[in-house]
Amino acid sequence: MRTSSGVKGFRMVPPSAPALFESYGDLLTVADLCEITGLSAQTIRKEIGAGRLPGCRIGRRLYVAKSELNDFVLSRESRKG
Repeated sequence: MRTSSGVKGFRMVPPSAPALFESYGDLLTVADLCEITGLSAQTIRKEIGAGRLPGCRIGRRLYVAKSELNDFVLSRESRKG
């Protein structure tokens, strides 16, 4: 499935994305990312593990900064056009 972001499975996040994420903390969990993107937890972990989506591990949990998710989606969009 190709989407407008050019990344298989990722939905495009509009420029007003920060308003969409107000209910989430500054660090997004894998579960948060699944909810936001519609991707499976396995796919999210694979993207982080491959270094395509910047993330960090705190204890046993993976986190992605909200700003990093926004930058990731915008960088994918700029590659497309």
